[in-house]
Amino acid sequence: MKKILLLFILNESFIYAGNIIYTNNNLHAFLPKANQLQITAGMEKVNDTIDILNIKKSEFGSNSENFDSLGDMQGINLNFGYAFNNKWYMNIKLNQKDLQYSDSTLTNNNFDIYLRYQLYQNKNSAFALDGGYTTNIAKDTNINKLKTINKALKDIAPDKEITISQTDNKHTLVYRGSDGSIKTVDLKNKPYIAIVDTDDTSLYARGIFSVRKEKWLFDVYGGYEETSINNKTDSSIIYEKDADLQKELKDIAFTQKRTDGMFFGGLGLGYHFNKWYSELNYQYNHLLRIDSLNETNVNHIFNLNISYWVNQNLGLYMGGKLMLNQFNGEIPYLYGEYTKTSFDHKYGFINAGIVYNF
Repeated sequence: MKKILLLFILNESFIYAGNIIYTNNNLHAFLPKANQLQITAGMEKVNDTIDILNIKKSEFGSNSENFDSLGDMQGINLNFGYAFNNKWYMNIKLNQKDLQYSDSTLTNNNFDIYLRYQLYQNKNSAFALDGGYTTNIAKDTNINKLKTINKALKDIAPDKEITISQTDNKHTLVYRGSDGSIKTVDLKNKPYIAIVDTDDTSLYARGIFSVRKEKWLFDVYGGYEETSINNKTDSSIIYEKDADLQKELKDIAFTQKRTDGMFFGGLGLGYHFNKWYSELNYQYNHLLRIDSLNETNVNHIFNLNISYWVNQNLGLYMGGKLMLNQFNGEIPYLYGEYTKTSFDHKYGFINAGIVYNF
């Protein structure tokens, strides 16, 4: 009787461990049990106080005023996972990030969906393939700080040497004309630079191999992603009525479209102990961009999460994410002709949330 009870406890522990491997990290070839719906809801944040590794302050300074850098961030996640049977699994993720971008807030909305098919499984190993679609959409953002506007205009039209100055409520634009002479225009509109109609969409394929042994879970994965990117920058100077200025601006490209490729691969390690589950994940991104945009074409990403399971259905998790090149490969539209190496800083944030299995 004692042996039967012990086997029952061990079997329950094994099933319990199997259920909790899908928490904040879902890159596993083992699937949840059939017909199980899992909902994960969480938050993510970094600021001057919540900056565990002192990354934000060391990279950007405490005020994060650099136009080219993303500073404070807060975000929310909502994730749905469903196992149709022992072979098919679908995952849908919604994420919104509010990123402090100079004197403004850049809001990015991400939608990601993938379908996973498990090709093979035995007691200790499994192999699965994913096919997915993801998109990032930037909410239109206005930037009004003159220092930021001048930096952006310099990047957009370096040969024009455009500078805007302010005296009282009057704004004056000085630029170098096509004939080489310096020209001055009194602006009628209040200066701004805006990020508008900016997004990216990607299709990706991924293979995952997992091995589990007692309380450990090991994952190896890799794949390819192709991304279409639309970047559009709007500016008040486009709408000035000055004929000479408009003639100078007509050849300046404020809109960019391109396609990037990316190879990625990673490793995962999970450990289950009683009601606790910890997981560490590393991913390497290698981007394939046109020659003029290949200064920062790699990223190293680390995720660490620890979860506590109140029962077999309800879990609480907390962890963090570290990226050596900010969102390189994760929010592709941030990297463009006018930013280039702007987002090559280290960046990280904490996350926390709940998981519930139905």
